[in-house]
Amino acid sequence: IAAVRHAMHVTSAYIDTVSQNLIEIYEEERQLWAHRAGASRAVQVREVLQDETLDTAAAESLTGYRMAGPHIGLVAWTPREETVRKVESAIQVITGATGQQPLAVLADDHTLWAWASGPCVAELGVEQLRTALEQRNSGAKIALGNPVPGLTGFRASHQQALRAQRVAEINGGGAGPVTTFADVAMSSFLAGDLAGARRWMSDVLGCLAADDDATAELRRTVLAYLRAGSSLIDAAGPLHLHKNTVRYRLRKAEDVRGSPISDRRVDLEVALQACAHLGRTVLAPAPDRATRP
Repeated sequence: IAAVRHAMHVTSAYIDTVSQNLIEIYEEERQLWAHRAGASRAVQVREVLQDETLDTAAAESLTGYRMAGPHIGLVAWTPREETVRKVESAIQVITGATGQQPLAVLADDHTLWAWASGPCVAELGVEQLRTALEQRNSGAKIALGNPVPGLTGFRASHQQALRAQRVAEINGGGAGPVTTFADVAMSSFLAGDLAGARRWMSDVLGCLAADDDATAELRRTVLAYLRAGSSLIDAAGPLHLHKNTVRYRLRKAEDVRGSPISDRRVDLEVALQACAHLGRTVLAPAPDRATRP
């Protein structure tokens, strides 16, 4: 009986070891297959994005994705030190927000390109995406293009998402988990030439482009005032300030800038938005207190 028990124990241990080895081999092969399939899909998607001579039928054949209807391009990425698994988890976030499985390919080990389509994409909840990302605490961020129909929209919305991603990366820690092209469109074009943008913004803002906390509060107040249609009361609400405090800050901003807020008003609003979106990259070093206006 003891010999039989020993033989059964040895046999069971052997079977467990062999089974574990087979599972590991299978998992390795499955991952290799998935990576090969993903790499092949990525090549096909890149071809559709780059070759504008392809028609809708050819694009659908290559990607296995319907080109009819509106599309939203999404780019998800993580910091360089994070693993690819964390950026892949963004697919689940996008699926939960859109109610369907998106077309998704890995652009590199830290960046995922995805597309969502259908009638629901026009109402894609940015707050829902933001909340889902924060709950997962994966460090991933998402940039979205605008919903645009057809094969042209498939390409255009992707380019918009890439532009929004660039703005978020330039801003660094100041950017939230979700950036939409609709919010940062003007800043995304300025981001194409940061040196030129910095010179232009310095010309428009003067010393109001200084990189310090006090000046940042003045910029925030002026931008809120301009967005409120130059209404002190409407600007005071979102800022949680009294209208007299807003008036005082506006006068201070004019002193710092060296010209009235009404001077080059459109340029002023665009420059202030770019400061908020692009962060310290486009700001000037803060001057010494003794040299400030």
